Amino acid sequence: MNELTEWIWRADSLLPESFMLHGVSVKVFNPKQLLAEKEVYEQIGRKPRQKDIENKKVLQRIITNQKIMK
Repeated sequence: MNELTEWIWRADSLLPESFMLHGVSVKVFNPKQLLAEKEVYEQIGRKPRQKDIENKKVLQRIITNQKIMK
């Protein structure tokens, strides 16, 4: 269909806790899932955009901070 590989969904792709957004309970993606998706793009040969580079740095900081808080 396209050159993208099938997405691999981690067992922990959604964080276990829910958050409130405008009065609605929502689940959010685990930053590790989002980072893995960015890395897949690079593995299939897509050149990262500047925003992808910045997003990866932010996601890595969030992941590091989560480890510190546990």
